[in-house]
Amino acid sequence: MSESTTRDLRTRDAIAPRAPKQRRPIFAVGWARQAFGASVSRTVGIVIFGLIVLLCIVVPIVSPYQANDFVGLAFQPPSLAHPFGTDAVGRDLFVRTWEGGRVDLIAAAIVTGFALLVGTTLGTLAGSSRQRWLDSFSCGSWTR
Repeated sequence: MSESTTRDLRTRDAIAPRAPKQRRPIFAVGWARQAFGASVSRTVGIVIFGLIVLLCIVVPIVSPYQANDFVGLAFQPPSLAHPFGTDAVGRDLFVRTWEGGRVDLIAAAIVTGFALLVGTTLGTLAGSSRQRWLDSFSCGSWTR
């Protein structure tokens, strides 16, 4: 660029008013991406799952009554005493929900551990074997 063009650009920038810097809302997607990284949905999912696991562990322990205790009348609506209401025989559904979640989490951990143990053992045996047919059978038999 020539000297006069550069001078004209500088004077135009000096004369032209600058637009005020816009403030981004605090809940903008860009803000969340900066705070949590590229995968906001993964972070939100981990937080929600962690909260559910925490509630499954804590609620049955700190509750003043057990899951099978009769605590009120049948079919009471939600209230402060019973956040999810009561069932057909007067048991608190809030405590029963989190107690059931605890049982489900234990069952999921046992099944996942079993699948990990069996899959790792069979995969190691098939992969370390010199028998080509065994590797082909173990890989091909599950996909059909």
